[in-house]
Amino acid sequence: MQKINPYISQLDPVLHTFNFLRKSPFLLTTVLAAAAKAFESSLYAKLNAHAEALFATCFRRGDKSTEVIQAILLTTYWKEPNDTRAWTSVGLAIRIAMDLGWHQLSPWASRKDGLSELQRREIRNVERTFLVLFVYDRSLSLQTGKPWMIERDVLIESAETWWQDPLSSPNDQLLCSFVALRSVTADTFDLLTPSKTSVAQVERLLNILDNRIDSWQAKWLTTVSTSTGSTCHVFLIKFYGHHARLQLFSLPLHEKRIRTFGQVPVTDIKPFWLSFQNALAMLQLVSVSSSLLYLAQDSVHVMVAYAAIFLIKVRLPLPIFSSTS
Repeated sequence: MQKINPYISQLDPVLHTFNFLRKSPFLLTTVLAAAAKAFESSLYAKLNAHAEALFATCFRRGDKSTEVIQAILLTTYWKEPNDTRAWTSVGLAIRIAMDLGWHQLSPWASRKDGLSELQRREIRNVERTFLVLFVYDRSLSLQTGKPWMIERDVLIESAETWWQDPLSSPNDQLLCSFVALRSVTADTFDLLTPSKTSVAQVERLLNILDNRIDSWQAKWLTTVSTSTGSTCHVFLIKFYGHHARLQLFSLPLHEKRIRTFGQVPVTDIKPFWLSFQNALAMLQLVSVSSSLLYLAQDSVHVMVAYAAIFLIKVRLPLPIFSSTS
């Protein structure tokens, strides 16, 4: 709980005790499988196989609960190399959440009078899981180019302050920072497509986005450093900030443009240079924080690979930079 959960911000360390987890065999098994993969690999294969069997059983029976959704998500964070089900598994989890009415959640439900601490934590457990789904949904949409399923609502818009509840855990700050980041960048990808927007407009949008991500990063680094000082969280905020910039700024650079960069107009230099800087910054950050990568979920390693591949693709002589770089 203390080692792996900070990366995914999914479970409540106070609520999700062993006795609580054992109420859901599927969730308990996926937690044990994730822990085994990191710390006791000899147990992983059997636990993972059992988790897969329970997943199939839950799907066949149509089980719907917070624990089922959390377990499904846990099967996607640390997968086998040939497992490509993340998109469909997260989609299933979102459909279950919608069936449970989570798209109508109120951010104030846990603050009603007369609730016990356990009841409040269980309500926040649902809210937290929906916020995780939102971040995961938007992240997969950015990575695959496929449409997202969860629209912004009152709970998602309240994420800037949701973590300030007295029952909040330190991991809630990181989760809310990711909700804020995905909200900042969500509506911009279509606008940054060169076929839909002029070069001059793209440059103005890049300036706006760069400033927004800078503000986001400064705010949440201060929040995390002041409140928890978690090395893992500081690393992830910096890492995701650079990755968001790389994704956004590289959009105008289609493969054709990168291959023929020697003939690209001067007005196209900025998105290339910003993409290059942030890809390099990601790898530099990883090089000085390598000890934090061992427990990181698969998506972090995919982002590292994305940055490395981008740098390889543009590793060609660029005379245009010889006098200015």
